[in-house]
Amino acid sequence: MFSCYDPVWRFSKSRRALRTTSRCHLRGLWLGLALALLTHAADAGTQRAIELRVLTYNTHGLPAWIAWDRPEYRFPLIGRRLNAYDVALVQEDFYHHEHLLAAVQHPIISRGNAGSGLTTLLKADGVRLVDSEQVRYRDCAGWLLNRSDCLANKGFLRTRLELPGGMQVDVVNTHLDSGEDMVDHKARRAQLDTLISHVKRATPAGALVLGGDFNLDRNEPRDRALLERLIAELGLTDSEALDGSTAGWSHVDYLFYRSGPGTYLEVLEAGEAAEFTVEGVPLSDHPALNLRLRIIAR
Repeated sequence: MFSCYDPVWRFSKSRRALRTTSRCHLRGLWLGLALALLTHAADAGTQRAIELRVLTYNTHGLPAWIAWDRPEYRFPLIGRRLNAYDVALVQEDFYHHEHLLAAVQHPIISRGNAGSGLTTLLKADGVRLVDSEQVRYRDCAGWLLNRSDCLANKGFLRTRLELPGGMQVDVVNTHLDSGEDMVDHKARRAQLDTLISHVKRATPAGALVLGGDFNLDRNEPRDRALLERLIAELGLTDSEALDGSTAGWSHVDYLFYRSGPGTYLEVLEAGEAAEFTVEGVPLSDHPALNLRLRIIAR
């Protein structure tokens, strides 16, 4: 059987052999062109993908006499650890924000509504902040009782990121009412109503990362029902960052995500960020949850 690499046929002076050799060269040229196009397409796909490390952390940033510790010592340590993350969603950044700022290296710092304690830190090559929204929850429970949540202007902070290639992702940082009484539960339900309606209006189907301290325990039936409603209404997936590795913590912090048209979010890993400790002692009364995302244009 004839082969393009057969030396007899390749170097034969007959007309038939010359025609055959020419066809082989053409086939080789077409094959090389096809491989070049495939390689270019693969390179283009790689260039349109980006990885982000995302973290959510309630920093327990109350005054020292309430926190019963030394926040002015903890916050610089927290800030230095936050520098490892491209997107950091911080809650309870109430009274020690300057200590945090002195340690972080993120070029983009977005603050929530006054008194919310919300801060979102951003850093990644080629990532731009193109929109921001700060919303205060109108509902709360307790001024001097029920954890005194009304003394804080809790709400949510939405930031829209533009990634290389024109992809966009909305990142939402929130902190809901605490407490176990019925009035606390009603306040959280009303706050989720506000969050859901605003997110639906701002980004009906776009790519989304939602994280924070929800004060919703998935092991408590009433709270689990609210979580399931949130997930269903916004089409979210739980990253499962809060799993068995976070045993001993209250199950109230979460990281959710969803893909959008033209933007696919893939979780590469998720879990507790164990480095937020000093000599085995946590730097807050909440776990730091993180996920590593690959964001791909599709």
